[in-house]
Amino acid sequence: MSFGKLRDQNKLHNNKDHYELVRFVTKDSMRIISGASKLFKKFISEYHPVYIICYSDNDFFTGETYNKLGFKLKSLGKSIDYQWVKGTKALSRYECMASKLLEKYPKYRNINIEGSIEDYIMHDLGYNKLYRCGNSIWEYK
Repeated sequence: MSFGKLRDQNKLHNNKDHYELVRFVTKDSMRIISGASKLFKKFISEYHPVYIICYSDNDFFTGETYNKLGFKLKSLGKSIDYQWVKGTKALSRYECMASKLLEKYPKYRNINIEGSIEDYIMHDLGYNKLYRCGNSIWEYK
């Protein structure tokens, strides 16, 4: 379990007693009874945070661990995300913005493309669009 200061995109990031639970990972083959709870309580006792935020990936998790730690669900992944996949290679939507693609592949600049430039180029390059379920946001106060 790792914690950090809030990132700049969060409007509360200048408060020194506000944190983000950045990562919580367990090994599939190992189970530590109340491991998350013990780690979280240790962080609370040492740093005395006023506010903690964390995110859970809805493709893989329900976020139930955060609920058990006392976090409250703030937002249930409303924005659907996607990535471009070709074989085992996956590119984020940020990597495939039309402006970046046109810079990387100038041959597409003079083509009259109807609809999404990003979709046209990525399909032409052999990629498929894979939609994701988004992230839920959890808060601890």
